[in-house]
Amino acid sequence: ALADCQSKAETAKENEIASKEAEAAAKKALAEAKSAEADAKKSAAAAKKSEDSAKKAETKALEKEAQEKAAEEKAIAAEEKAIAEEETAAAEAAAAKQAEEEAIEAEKAATEAEAEAKDEEQKAKAAEKEAHEKEKVFAEKEDIARAAEDEELKAQKALQDVLDEIKAEEKAYHDKMEKLEKISSDESLGVVKRNKAKHELAQLKAEDPTALRTAKINQEAYVRRQEKATQAAALARAEAQRARKPFEEARKAAVAKRESAEAAAKEATESRAA
Repeated sequence: ALADCQSKAETAKENEIASKEAEAAAKKALAEAKSAEADAKKSAAAAKKSEDSAKKAETKALEKEAQEKAAEEKAIAAEEKAIAEEETAAAEAAAAKQAEEEAIEAEKAATEAEAEAKDEEQKAKAAEKEAHEKEKVFAEKEDIARAAEDEELKAQKALQDVLDEIKAEEKAYHDKMEKLEKISSDESLGVVKRNKAKHELAQLKAEDPTALRTAKINQEAYVRRQEKATQAAALARAEAQRARKPFEEARKAAVAKRESAEAAAKEATESRAA
């Protein structure tokens, strides 16, 4: 029984030792667990801190990425705008070059047109001058013929005036004779008046009318000859006028052509200056 108790005691002691060792181990394990927990908490804190830093870094990286993306998009837009502007500038440059070439061609054409118009103007002036010189010759002849006709008309009028005076005298002679004859034969008048009329009529009949008739005949002949001379002068003047007419028309046509050429030259000069 003692042995049994001793055995039990040893067993209990062993158990106690084992329990203490287990307690010590448990304490150690608890301490280690606590330490591990602390380390874990520390690691968790560090991890959280790292996580927060990582989140901040991530946020910052996302923001930076967004900025870089926006900058990239802005750069792309700027590049597209620059390309578009470059294409527009190139198109404008091409259009300007084409416009310049067209302007050069237009100026060249305008210069040629101006030179041609001025040449035509000079030709028209020369033609007008030539036509004027040719017309001048016939105009002078016409003026001479007209002056001659005027002189003939004046001479004819002078002769006709003399003839009219002679005819007036002749008419007055016959009228007076007729009047005296009526008075001398009018029985309603007194004898004295009738006799006086008869006496005057006898005196009038006694006058020689030959000189008056001769003067009339001669003057009529002068008038007829002068009429022929006047007609001849009129024909000469008409012939001179007829001969002048085509040259006058040529001059008028040349003047019209010259005025047209001057207008065309002026228009060409203004067009080129514009």
